[in-house]
Amino acid sequence: EDEEAETVKTFPSEWQSRFMSKKWHDVFWPLIHASFAFLIVGLLVNGLFPLVDGTGGPVELEMRSDSLNTEIVLSDGSIVREGDIYPCDPEFQEGECKNSLTPLAGKASSMPGGFYWDAIALMALAGTGLIWSLYTHLIRAPGWRARVKAMKEVDDERAEVQESLEIEDEESDEETQDEADEDESDDMVDDESDEIGDEDSEEEFDIGSYVGLEIDGDDYYGTIIEFDDDEGTVVIEEDETGDEIVGYQDEMFIPEE
Repeated sequence: EDEEAETVKTFPSEWQSRFMSKKWHDVFWPLIHASFAFLIVGLLVNGLFPLVDGTGGPVELEMRSDSLNTEIVLSDGSIVREGDIYPCDPEFQEGECKNSLTPLAGKASSMPGGFYWDAIALMALAGTGLIWSLYTHLIRAPGWRARVKAMKEVDDERAEVQESLEIEDEESDEETQDEADEDESDDMVDDESDEIGDEDSEEEFDIGSYVGLEIDGDDYYGTIIEFDDDEGTVVIEEDETGDEIVGYQDEMFIPEE
């Protein structure tokens, strides 16, 4: 797990970012592919179609295939047989003294046309480089881009989840606060109901209750002796006179002590 975490932290590296960038995709990678390809083609041409003129250079005599002679006489009178070293003459030499460049393998800067170890080594290196550049450009870089895209999507999803959790926490806090407010409101309503109930219980009138009764602006005090709920009236016996006084129930009140 630690290695995976370390890989995630170091990906993409600076060079990976460059390799999968649009500039490298459009400019540098094509140039790298072309450079390796041109090098390989140049080495093939150097070996198969020699372009260097080796006339006069020391070379082993190899008589041309259309010649019937096996030896030649030089201008100084010396005789040169096949296999002997002599100044190359295209009139007699097979290949007309065309040489291949041999900066590393030959005794001179050029040798009779063909492939030498330096050209073979360079072609192997160039071929390896071309395979690497094509693989990195066409396979590895797209894979890196897909991985970066996936990592970005994961980061976006994490951010969305985190944002959702924060919103849920805020909503939960608001709901908790609302519930607390509702509980407090319910408690207040219950208290008010209790107070009203107490007041109602205090204001309940019954036969035998001592009440006051207002009639035409005058107050009368006495004991309730009868209710008529149909008519909404009440009959009290006044204290002072003992008279029965009839009034409306909604005009009753509790006398102040």
